Amino acid sequence: MTVAVKDLIFRLGIADHIPPTLNAGFLQGAGVVPPDWSLAQEAICTAEGAQLVYDNGLILLAQGQIMSGQEPLDTPAAEHPQLAELLVRYCQALPLLTYQALQTLLRVVIVYDTDTDAARRTLSDRLLQHGEWQTFGKEPMQPTLQLTYQLEDQALTLTVAPAQVRQEEAAIGSALVFAATFEQLVGEGDKLAQIQSLLRGWTTRRELLLDLINNRFKLS
Repeated sequence: MTVAVKDLIFRLGIADHIPPTLNAGFLQGAGVVPPDWSLAQEAICTAEGAQLVYDNGLILLAQGQIMSGQEPLDTPAAEHPQLAELLVRYCQALPLLTYQALQTLLRVVIVYDTDTDAARRTLSDRLLQHGEWQTFGKEPMQPTLQLTYQLEDQALTLTVAPAQVRQEEAAIGSALVFAATFEQLVGEGDKLAQIQSLLRGWTTRRELLLDLINNRFKLS
């Protein structure tokens, strides 16, 4: 059984953000992205939305009042994640916008290497109440668990579900996927400083999630 943090996603709520602001020329000219970064595909930039996909796997999106970024955390290039500081620089380049909230999404995967049903059994046998409701129908029940936690300064929504692990189209094991969304609001005062601080503090949320999984669920 192995535990890995796979993805990091930020969603920034910005009341007066305009999607066309997110364009490759602006990001390079303002020093938001390094000058040697290249796009992996043609950029999308319209009044309704914008999308930039870089060779290193980072994805930036803008739609309405939501600006988001995604970075894989399970590749050698992600040993030193760059997304948080990139978005800090983006906000710094637009200091007068009205920053409202930040969602931090993390996906943690526990892999059972050789058992294609271990993840489902772990969820149904160890995390759910036993009963006849679990044996309804012709096939084993496929569970999904959704939990909401109110923490001191943020809310956490956690979805737990089994998945198949595949390689070259053949199932070789199973995985238990923990999809977490932390939501934090920006208060009164210096909104730019607050959103930058929240972005830089994402590693605290990662450690909080891993502590919850490893020490509270106790699946190992």
